[in-house]
Amino acid sequence: MKEDKMKFGNGLIGLFMMSLFVFSLFGMVIDSASAYGFDYGNKQYYTVYLDDEGEASVFAKFVLVNTGDEKMDSLQLELQGDATVLNVVQEVELRRESDNYRGYYTEIVYYDVDFVVDKLSQSSVVELLNLETVDENEELVLLVTYKQDNVADLSLGVWDFEFETAKWNYDTSYIKVSSNVANGLFLKGIESEQNYETGAVFAKSVSEESAAFASEDLEDYSRSIEYSYGHTEEGYAFDAQESFSVTGNYSKSEFLLNLWKNVAGIGLGLLLVSLLTIGVSRGFRTLGAKKNKASSEIIVVGLLSSVSVALIGGLGIWMISKLHEYLGYNLADLFGLVLGILLFVFGIFAIVVPAVYLGKKHKDYLIGLWSAGVTIGSLLLISLLGIIVLALLV
Repeated sequence: MKEDKMKFGNGLIGLFMMSLFVFSLFGMVIDSASAYGFDYGNKQYYTVYLDDEGEASVFAKFVLVNTGDEKMDSLQLELQGDATVLNVVQEVELRRESDNYRGYYTEIVYYDVDFVVDKLSQSSVVELLNLETVDENEELVLLVTYKQDNVADLSLGVWDFEFETAKWNYDTSYIKVSSNVANGLFLKGIESEQNYETGAVFAKSVSEESAAFASEDLEDYSRSIEYSYGHTEEGYAFDAQESFSVTGNYSKSEFLLNLWKNVAGIGLGLLLVSLLTIGVSRGFRTLGAKKNKASSEIIVVGLLSSVSVALIGGLGIWMISKLHEYLGYNLADLFGLVLGILLFVFGIFAIVVPAVYLGKKHKDYLIGLWSAGVTIGSLLLISLLGIIVLALLV
């Protein structure tokens, strides 16, 4: 009986350890796929730039493995919405004879691709014609740049966008979409800038060449689509004719982009200032009519101390932000730490020393406490006003 229990217990432990191993292995596979994409299978990569007219400029890379029994020389893509295709090129890796130990070297060349667009009510079907032939189990790699209208709707100064990837008649193992915004716009959670330089090189190279051509700029551009930054969403294991949708928000104003959060923060700040004001007013009344002079001194000292802390603190923070430009990262971090400590010490000094002075002068510790309270309250009010002004300016 004991042996059966021991066997059963050992079996449970073995099953548990095996489950841990399987889940760990699965996690490693997913992490690798997330970081580098799948090594084999059909893949789609998108770099999407959103503008202040609700349109998107899309730079896409399609990788398709020919698993059929015949050679491939054409392809159909269905782009969602009202899409205008600007350029399509095919990326081909060729083997050239060489005297090296392998007897060959690889060269990446590009071919301009002919295409025909058929616009439907809710999508645009793109027929890619006369492709360089792709043999069985070989990869077809395409670089497509297009514009897509009406991907975003404007409401209260904020654009709500939805970008949907292309559909094709093949299963897709991996899709990655990196969203970004044009200069002067803010994507929720990310501050980013638009740079069309690579895309401009792409368009120029395609328009000027008619036969196969090599281009380092296009090679860099092709890689950049796979590893582009911004608001990145990834998806895995899509069936044929399935697409991947990415949604988000962007705006010209960072304040409007986080409107409800900012309103809640401002409301909470106003509530704290109101409570502080009520508390200070009641405190002044408790000081009595004989201490009107002390009350005025408390207000003046508190305001002067808070303004000095705000000015010195703001100047110090600005200096810390500029240290990297002049001292390099190592020295900047050191000087930034020292300057931060000095600012903290100055803030404590500006709050405590005047309060202690007034308390001793009037021989009443309550006066010192009220002085410190007015200083802190004034700092909160100045900070709140500064945040509101900066948010409205942005």
